[in-house]
Amino acid sequence: MSAIPASPTPSEIYAAYGKALYLAQSMEMGMRIFYWLDATLPNTPPGKAPRVDFNQEPLPDANINSLGGFIRQFRKELMEEGTVDVQTRAIMRKLEYAVEQRNWLVHSFWAEHSFAFENPEGRAGMQVELQELLASFRYHDKLIRHMVKLILANYGLQAEKITAESFQSYLQLEKLFEAEDLAG
Repeated sequence: MSAIPASPTPSEIYAAYGKALYLAQSMEMGMRIFYWLDATLPNTPPGKAPRVDFNQEPLPDANINSLGGFIRQFRKELMEEGTVDVQTRAIMRKLEYAVEQRNWLVHSFWAEHSFAFENPEGRAGMQVELQELLASFRYHDKLIRHMVKLILANYGLQAEKITAESFQSYLQLEKLFEAEDLAG
């Protein structure tokens, strides 16, 4: 007879919630980097690393510099370019879904689960939801990282050539996530 898993503790729920927020921030940082590269690389001499302060706001309106703002801008730019291929449209929809999930996590999760948090069964349900969000955010973070790598490849650059600390920190997060995927 298999043992029934113990209900998650409040600390485990907080940890899973924090990890989900961390991944949401990673997606936002990835889109910020994508936009900085998109704006900078066309004016960079071939084979040279761009000089970019990735910590500045990449888009002129501060309201755009959030995960949702980046995705809305991405959609707008793609639509202005004309026809959008099926693969790009699918990526765009997936990223829009990630924004919806992120907004729900930040703005509604605790309001919807305040009573569930008080009992073991409720926390178990919360843990399942958070694990699903974590899987989704990890998938979407990988999509964004792929977009960053594509734009670098388009200009013949390797990620290691960009020495900006915030960019290298972003790369380190990927290694951390990959190590965790292997361990998990």
